Amino acid sequence: MLQQLVSECAAGPPAHWENLTVPAYLEAMGAWLEAYEQAFINTGAECPTIGWNDFAKAVRAATVYE
Repeated sequence: MLQQLVSECAAGPPAHWENLTVPAYLEAMGAWLEAYEQAFINTGAECPTIGWNDFAKAVRAATVYE
């Protein structure tokens, strides 16, 4: 996953990315992870332990999450 993101950035910032700086990217990743957990809380479902697949989703989602 990370290699794919590096490849996307190789020629400059991708047009479809919203978060182009490290601080903006990390803020978006944190917000996405909180929203992920909150979605389970809102439905009354038990939030699963966040594993590597979920972390990979967060890494990808942080490129565009607002």
